[in-house]
Formats: sequence, structure tokens, C-alpha cells
Amino acid sequence: MNDQNDRPDDDRLKQLAERADRLEQRAREDGVLPTLEEEGDGIGPQTGVVP
Repeated sequence: MNDQNDRPDDDRLKQLAERADRLEQRAREDGVLPTLEEEGDGIGPQTGVVP
């Protein structure tokens, strides 16, 4: 089996990435995912990293 033949072309990959970005943004707007502000910077007791 040749993996090169199974790989989607670059345009298809770009379309999928754009769709994923739109779905992620919609999920944030709908409250399914936290907003970027709510996520914070990843520093503090929840992550175990000391500021």
C-alpha cells in the first residue's frame, strides 16, 4: 500500500483545516468550548506550572 496515494491533496487539506477552524469558533460561540479568554494562559495551580 502506498501512503502517497492515500493522502488528500493540499487543497482538500486546506478546506478541512478551514472547516475545523469554523467548527471550533462556532463551538466557542455556542458555549460548548471555553473562549480563549476563559482558557487563560495555562499557568497556575491547574497545570502545575508556577508563574
